[in-house]
Amino acid sequence: MRVLFLAFFLMLAGKGIASELSCEDVSTLSAVHAENPVVKVAPDYPNKGTQPPVSGCAVLTFSLDRSEPASTPKNIKIEHETGKVFGKSAKNALEKWLYINRNVPESDRYYIVFHFDLSDS
Repeated sequence: MRVLFLAFFLMLAGKGIASELSCEDVSTLSAVHAENPVVKVAPDYPNKGTQPPVSGCAVLTFSLDRSEPASTPKNIKIEHETGKVFGKSAKNALEKWLYINRNVPESDRYYIVFHFDLSDS
C-alpha cells in the first residue's frame, strides 16, 4: 500500500514540475505582454541568498485601471521566479511603472518578464 501511495505521489509531483511556467515560455498565461510604459523603473538586484551572484528571472501579471488617462500596474501577481529571490524586487519596480491607457479594457491581464544577470557579457 505504501509503494502504491508513493508511486501516486511521485506521479503527481512530476506533473506539477512539468507544467511549471518558465521565463522563456509564457504562452500558458492568460495575459497580454505589456509594452511601452512611459515610466519604467529598473528593479534592484536582490542580494539576499545570492552568494555567489546568480542570474534569474521573474514573470509578473497585473491589470491596469482605466478610470484615469494613465495608471500604474494593479493586482500584481508573481507567476514565476527563479530561486524565490527575484519576484519581490521585480514587483517593487513594477509598482512604480506608468502606462498610458489606450483602449485597454480594465479586465485584461498583462504580463512582463524581468531578467536579472550580473555577467559581463
